[in-house]
Amino acid sequence: MRELVNIPLLQILTLVAFSGTEKLPKAPVITTPLETVDALVEEVATFMCAVESYPQPEISWTRNKILINIRENGQLLTILSVEDSDDGIYCCIANNGVGGAVESCGALQENSRIAVLESGSLRIHNVQKEDAGQYRCVAKNSLGTAYSKLVKLEVE
Repeated sequence: MRELVNIPLLQILTLVAFSGTEKLPKAPVITTPLETVDALVEEVATFMCAVESYPQPEISWTRNKILINIRENGQLLTILSVEDSDDGIYCCIANNGVGGAVESCGALQENSRIAVLESGSLRIHNVQKEDAGQYRCVAKNSLGTAYSKLVKLEVE
């Protein structure tokens, strides 16, 4: 400390301010906005919330403006087996106490390659070899069950 005795106060403050390797606080910035994710039922869907900030932000996720309970704070939200009911608007919210929270949103859309239409028709988009086989319509109500004739789908 002896060498600092004759240094003016302004210089001491300057030395302290610039001598460390500490980062200056930085409000969160979302560097890659969320995008719409198309996923087939029972497939995996992932959203990534890329954020730059210091200190590290806490990231929370919402679906249709309702907070999602997740086990750990993370930039990835993964739905392991998409269901019809998972469709919606997903948002990540990043907050580190510096500035305000920032948000980015994207949609999850079930990609209905195979769908039963309201009319009862079966629609298959981008038919693939594994779609080949026999299909039948099954109708159920309180009076019983009815079955259509089998239809064979061949894919070349």
